[in-house]
Amino acid sequence: MAKHEEPLNAEQLRLVLQTIARRADVARQTIWGVIDGEKDELNIVAEAVACIMTSIGAMADCASGATTLGDADYWNHGPRFAEAGKELGHD
Repeated sequence: MAKHEEPLNAEQLRLVLQTIARRADVARQTIWGVIDGEKDELNIVAEAVACIMTSIGAMADCASGATTLGDADYWNHGPRFAEAGKELGHD
């Protein structure tokens, strides 16, 4: 990685955070693909790592304006979460 003498500006920081969010999402999706079937040690570890990636992705995405996938609710509860709230009058 290149050494920067000056701190990142707001746009550079946003781009870095979006990249972190995207990579966290790829890792999360890959790990969830492994979690299938009985709960053996590998599945337990994979589930724990998927939870960590969800947190990292949500934090980076929210800090960059929630434009990569969405806000923390999207990351933690899926794309239909906000819609479900509107159906119940929780908007």
